[in-house]
Amino acid sequence: MRRVQSLQPPPARIGVLDQIGRETVALLGESKGLDFVGDVVLAATQGLRRPTRVNWGDVPRLMETCRRRRAPIVLMINFLVGLVTGFQAAIQLRQFGANIFEPTSSGCRTRSVRSASISSETRIVPSSAENAAPERPRR
Repeated sequence: MRRVQSLQPPPARIGVLDQIGRETVALLGESKGLDFVGDVVLAATQGLRRPTRVNWGDVPRLMETCRRRRAPIVLMINFLVGLVTGFQAAIQLRQFGANIFEPTSSGCRTRSVRSASISSETRIVPSSAENAAPERPRR
């Protein structure tokens, strides 16, 4: 087989950092998120410079509309963050032997049994007098 040679010289090699920079600029060029942030900052500065040009009568109505539309997702995110934080706190309390501060549900408490591997089993232990914290005498 015979090789065909091109009349054009081969393209110059591009360095790794140059390629990363080009891809980042292309990605940001396609993204409209920065445009929105820029528009908000620009509108806020213009509103602070000339407050008479802002339609202040519509601001409370717009805030109320946004609040109603966004409430379900905000509530769900807050619930999930609280759930994760509670589980992490329970692990920390258990490590230091302060699992008496773990919340109980319907008179039962979960206790984790660690095995040699990383996985753990969870079993339900009924709440009893021996699991409860000793009461301190009142002064």
